[in-house]
Amino acid sequence: MNTKITYLFLILPFLTFAQGPFNFDTSTEGFTCNSSAGTTLGPHTVTQSAGDLRVDFVTGQGNNPIIKKADAAINADSNINFIEIRLKNLSAISYLRLAPAGTTANYGNVLISTADTQYQTYTIDVTAWTGAAVGIDILCKKNTVASGSGQAYTPVTGEYILIDYIKPLANLVTPEVNVFNFDTDAQGFTTLTRATA
Repeated sequence: MNTKITYLFLILPFLTFAQGPFNFDTSTEGFTCNSSAGTTLGPHTVTQSAGDLRVDFVTGQGNNPIIKKADAAINADSNINFIEIRLKNLSAISYLRLAPAGTTANYGNVLISTADTQYQTYTIDVTAWTGAAVGIDILCKKNTVASGSGQAYTPVTGEYILIDYIKPLANLVTPEVNVFNFDTDAQGFTTLTRATA
């Protein structure tokens, strides 16, 4: 009996971390990408590249690619409220919609920058997600209003996205210094006079 309990404690961490983070250090971790709209719903190229998930878009494969992992096993019913994604966008996509795999409901959306020269980090509220083990769909569109439905993105060969990681979170990560108590020093505050301002 004690042996069985010991084995349970040994495998429990692996069960807990089955829902990510997905860091793409050695593989694509099972993520794929197909277009979701248009007459041709063909695949786009997904590879692991230097610690990133690289998604290269292909002309003629329909509109609005979905980067997805059906078996992501994100426990949306208990402890996942946000998804953090760090990426470098080298495409005209400016809007991401995250939803439980295979649905168009309870999604969270975010505007992203285009033609990035550095990686950007985005945090998406997914508190509306339900299901004990849901997959993840990341719909790629164009938009100018975060709360809108977005406009179609027509894939262009040569455009791509590099995703450094996708990380489910229970809570938002706050900055390390967010309270200033001035107990021992000025904590970097300085006097600014009207002349120098």
